[in-house]
Amino acid sequence: MRAVRHIAEPPRVPAAPLIGGLAGALAYRRDPPAFLRRWRARLGPVFTLSLAGVEMTVVAGPAEAEPVLRAPDTRLGARAAQARFGFERTLGPIALHVGTDLHQTLLVRERRRWDGDLEARLRDAVARALDAEPSGEVELFAALRRVALRATARAFGSDALAAEPFLARFAAFQDVLEEATARGAALPGFVARPLVYEPVHRRGRALVREVVGLLRGASLAPYLAALRARLPDPGDDDALGEIVLGLLFAAHKNVAIGAAQLLCFTAGTPPEGEALDRAIRETLRLCALGLGSLRQVRGAPFPLGPWRLPPGRLVAVSHQLLARDPALWDEPDVFRPARFAEPAAPFAWIPFGAGPHGCPGRSVALRLIRELAAAVAARGLTLQGAPPPLDFTRATLAQRRGPVHARLG
Repeated sequence: MRAVRHIAEPPRVPAAPLIGGLAGALAYRRDPPAFLRRWRARLGPVFTLSLAGVEMTVVAGPAEAEPVLRAPDTRLGARAAQARFGFERTLGPIALHVGTDLHQTLLVRERRRWDGDLEARLRDAVARALDAEPSGEVELFAALRRVALRATARAFGSDALAAEPFLARFAAFQDVLEEATARGAALPGFVARPLVYEPVHRRGRALVREVVGLLRGASLAPYLAALRARLPDPGDDDALGEIVLGLLFAAHKNVAIGAAQLLCFTAGTPPEGEALDRAIRETLRLCALGLGSLRQVRGAPFPLGPWRLPPGRLVAVSHQLLARDPALWDEPDVFRPARFAEPAAPFAWIPFGAGPHGCPGRSVALRLIRELAAAVAARGLTLQGAPPPLDFTRATLAQRRGPVHARLG
């Protein structure tokens, strides 16, 4: 067998004169799927681009995605990449490192110890969260986000965390943090840290103190009780508060978007049973992230096919290009849940990532999307006109280009 000859770098998206990577960042933000498709067609399944000075290698083929997604953290670090975008400072190092390890342990390796009645608790939490939403005209995505956040706080944290003033402040904090992440990525670190990340950090610390106060003497959900027991110091209230912020940050927003998009695709009347599961998978396929599964090369250069990625290089897998690749899917732009009657091709459907850094909460997220959509449909939902087109410009699952007006029964 002939050895693979590694050349220095993948092909590169050319930078515009004078403004260089800024032009790439602007073009990407205008229409991420079109930008990525264009350069995938010109350069192949692996290419490097500069987004406002951030060098990133994009992986857009299933064969090329597999070694990236399966690589251990010692070679391609997920947390190192998240820290590069300010999450270590904005969410806090305990949430990013200790919290991530604990969630992996509880959601994957020790799940049976705490989730005996999870389905019933999720259903009850969703029902109570939906009861707090008044009937009448709503903007669908905003309403589903409120419901998902209330339900997540109750099911995995404590009833005490479902206090509306706190949840409103948390949602505003998350929006500010996401915007700061996008702005900070376009600036040198010595500028981003004091001017962008530090104000968000201070706001987050205030919320940590609020969480500590809300949980003092409160009854904890089984998940949060198990998490607290596994802290290096179970009495460290500040550490628990920081991890709670990270949990709420990760657990509710994309779930809410997924449920809202499912209701858009099914005109407010999702199917039931196995057909509902297929409709959820198809929704997540069509709304997949442009760039996800972010990693950073650690140690020696990382070999990827014939290329070598240098230490420190950011690597992202394009979930969107894989999810809409006509070589992997028939009629890839059509909502057709029946396609999931058969297994998808390997690494064609990865909304939760894959490998050692795949989302440990995948099954919980799918269950929560199902409960949210079913509960809203059962209460009665009427969409007011056709939803606007999909919008891929945010660092979440695709949303919509304008408000989705609906009437909630």
